[in-house]
Amino acid sequence: MQAQEFPEAPSDLPHLVGADLFIDLAQYVDKQVVITDAEVYGAGNHGALLDAGRVTFKITTEGIDRETFRYFLKNCDGTGEKCKVRLLVTPTGKVTMHWPELVGVKIVK
Repeated sequence: MQAQEFPEAPSDLPHLVGADLFIDLAQYVDKQVVITDAEVYGAGNHGALLDAGRVTFKITTEGIDRETFRYFLKNCDGTGEKCKVRLLVTPTGKVTMHWPELVGVKIVK
């Protein structure tokens, strides 16, 4: 993976592991949160998948940060290790194939 500079995560937003976001998903719909244990893989023109602990989310391309998407496409396509990152996301409340959808995704430190 390439070393790249990404912005700091906003400290005033909830910082959650995937299990906590999944269990309390309804309270975070349409609100930004930071996922601290994200591992991204399977990136393509459709978005990507995100494992966070034992939970999987669907990253959509809606509102995705351009540099984040570029990073996913170059480094997290599934041919190597999953990309371990911290992500700023907004859950939609929608589900695709049992995976809660995330929009407005951006890598943060």
